[in-house]
Amino acid sequence: MIGRAATRGFVVLLLFAGCSLDYEAARLAEAIPDTTPNAELTGFSHTVVRRGRLVFSIEAETVRRFDRHDEQQLENVRFQEFNADGDLVASGSGRFARFFGESENVELIGDIEFSTEVEDARIEAEYLFWDRERRMLYGDPDETVLVTRADGTRLSGRGFEVDLRRRIIDFTGPVEGVFIEGADE
Repeated sequence: MIGRAATRGFVVLLLFAGCSLDYEAARLAEAIPDTTPNAELTGFSHTVVRRGRLVFSIEAETVRRFDRHDEQQLENVRFQEFNADGDLVASGSGRFARFFGESENVELIGDIEFSTEVEDARIEAEYLFWDRERRMLYGDPDETVLVTRADGTRLSGRGFEVDLRRRIIDFTGPVEGVFIEGADE
């Protein structure tokens, strides 16, 4: 009996001796700076199709994915949104976009152009932030945002905010321009 127990003990000892409890790979993953992406894609193109219809498309020169932040960063981004009939309802572009996965919020920076066919309007800005849950679009309070419409409306101001639930545009800072009153307000 002692021989079997000693043999088992020896085998267990050999197994543990053969196992390396090397945590270097785990330490290395923790040591990667937050500024290092988990993946980087170039020439990125993504389309969303539901029930056989194009709903959304996005293209970017470069996309970087950061799993630690649940964030994606896109450079030179262009996007289009389509309605159920396949008609273009909105499109836009910008130099840089940051998509926050958990909240689905989006931050756009640099040379932003956004057009909506539904409102027949165009927005130009250097910074915009989309809060998906609140359905609010914000500009930088210190930067000027330009809003134009096909009817001749042209507003330029600071503190730009859009409440898409109530369809209200507001400027909390100085604003100037021309507002054309019409039947489609």
